[in-house]
Amino acid sequence: IRIFRLICSRIFLKKTSFQNKEYIFIDTFISYDYKDEDRWYGLFWDSLNAEQKEEIFFVPTSVDHGILKYLKTLVSAQNSEKKVLFKEEFLYIKDIFYAYLHKFRRHHLNIGESSLRYIDTSKLVKESMLENRDVYSTFEAFLTYAFIKNISETDIKVKLSIDWFEGHPIDKMWNLGFYRFFQNTSRLAYETFRSFPYYLSTYPIPTEISSKVVPNDFAVQGKACKRFLKEFCPNLNVKSVPAFKNQYLWHETDSNDVNNLNILVAFPISITANVEILDLLISSFSLSEINYQFILKTHPTISAEKIASNLSTKLPDNFVFSSERSFSKLIRASSLLITEASSVCLESLALGIPVIVMQSSRGLTYDPIPDDIPQNLYRRCNSSKTLKESVYHFTHLSESEIYRNNELGNEIRANYFEPITSEGIFRFLK
Repeated sequence: IRIFRLICSRIFLKKTSFQNKEYIFIDTFISYDYKDEDRWYGLFWDSLNAEQKEEIFFVPTSVDHGILKYLKTLVSAQNSEKKVLFKEEFLYIKDIFYAYLHKFRRHHLNIGESSLRYIDTSKLVKESMLENRDVYSTFEAFLTYAFIKNISETDIKVKLSIDWFEGHPIDKMWNLGFYRFFQNTSRLAYETFRSFPYYLSTYPIPTEISSKVVPNDFAVQGKACKRFLKEFCPNLNVKSVPAFKNQYLWHETDSNDVNNLNILVAFPISITANVEILDLLISSFSLSEINYQFILKTHPTISAEKIASNLSTKLPDNFVFSSERSFSKLIRASSLLITEASSVCLESLALGIPVIVMQSSRGLTYDPIPDDIPQNLYRRCNSSKTLKESVYHFTHLSESEIYRNNELGNEIRANYFEPITSEGIFRFLK
């Protein structure tokens, strides 16, 4: 597939022209379903001035694995005002084979014994290193590294690299590549809020800093987010920059005339979790005397048809999959959000809209609620009984409780979501 993508790029991709100047490379993702909007950086590009736009290139990783969607995305990106640099323009077939052969090379690694205090972790480490199931991320990481190496062999100058940071293999190879091949390039990691206690890859550790796979400089979307990144690295340089993808939170609207029985269900990326949550909701509310309306929003990578086909029962009339992709529009028309591990929880809370977090029955729950959020704004549920009680509670709040929630939401917004300003953009690109 990657060889075919490379061939398509050679045929349909126009060669990018570079001037004798220094550029900013920004790591991002691209998807055909989001070709007309930026799901990752929001209003960042639209907020730049003409001079800033001239020096910025987005370097995307394609979320779509198929050839046809990739080709359509390729054509669409070239017709966009935004400057996009596809990795394929600087990749070769030998790079693809090198990345592919890693799954054989890793079996020659000499992995010694290891322990955590008094616990022997040798088998765990060897399983993690030798039985890597996330083949796509590893493969993409090697190609990202090859792209940066190949770019360094040209006359192209890069003054700043910005990594969309989640601590995955792609992030590590992006940062290591710029460290090794662009010695004078500043490296910055940009992390939107994902402070789930067990999502450990998003927490930098000293070993990653010293091995240069993670930079020492980070940017976050609001001042309250700084402390989460410093849990294991208290000396990390962290600055607050605008929350580019969440600016709708700062848009003033008329007071909501919302039907308080509209409930938004935002599904996570796991198909198993989607089905589990929906089955529980259906069994709990299909026979309810209260006319709740459940608006179902799928994760961008999972279709409504796939979820529906895995359900154990038929979808009731008051459960509707929404074709609206904008979370901001859906949440403003709702009085309650139900989800599992999703950063949209914080967005909902910033609007004063309560949240129900569905706890996993399969293991650890990636709880997205920060520990400083007032408990009257959310509840955690793991059964039909607690779910029904919580939904009834939040959909029958008094006017004074709704007013209090709105005031708390304003505080959360101010702490966790910095508005876009020229000064904030300069701080990000400095």
